[in-house]
Amino acid sequence: MQDTTDALRRKLGPLPPAVVALGEADRQALLALLSAAETRQSDELEAAFEAALSHLPRLLRGTVRKMIRP
Repeated sequence: MQDTTDALRRKLGPLPPAVVALGEADRQALLALLSAAETRQSDELEAAFEAALSHLPRLLRGTVRKMIRP
């Protein structure tokens, strides 16, 4: 129980009372949904970044990629 609550606190910061009042199964489901959303967001940001790079000339793409991602 405490592990799930701690994981939610790490992701969300201070938890509202409604989240603290959830049962363990609901907190686990919420944590899984948040993790899936973070993964989906990361994948979409990566796709958007690559799409943006596709507008640059090929010779510049590697340099720009290195500048943006150290």
